[in-house]
Amino acid sequence: MKPTWLVAHDFSAASDAAMMVAASDLGRLGGRLLLFHAYRLPPVASGLEAMANARGLQSWNRFSEKVAENAQRHLDEVARKLAKRFPELEIETRCDEGAPVPAILQVVDEAHVARVVVGHAAGHNLRRRLAGSVTEHIVKECKVPVLVVKGE
Repeated sequence: MKPTWLVAHDFSAASDAAMMVAASDLGRLGGRLLLFHAYRLPPVASGLEAMANARGLQSWNRFSEKVAENAQRHLDEVARKLAKRFPELEIETRCDEGAPVPAILQVVDEAHVARVVVGHAAGHNLRRRLAGSVTEHIVKECKVPVLVVKGE
């Protein structure tokens, strides 16, 4: 059975670098590359009011669908470009709504992922310093090996 590697992709240059390293290694080893993107929906203000208003709920559902479609379309475009460069590589894409760390960890279990590859760009913002980056949390919590690729 071919190993599956998951590349957590957030459409950044660091994610592109991680994807290229994973594709190159898997191209030599033989395996399947799962490009994964977790997206977040904004919180619904006055959620109970929106639920009580059928039109508001329908609008929210349409908005949610558009966000999901847009994320999937962008990820599929990334996969198409990668497939041109690595035609022998089996590439799959998946987008899920949710916080990145729990979503990635769930997919690792569901898809029987052998390795996670993530990009890491040095960040100096206060939020990242206080809460830690997605990459740091994945390295700490993931059950499978994690390869961190330094991005720009």
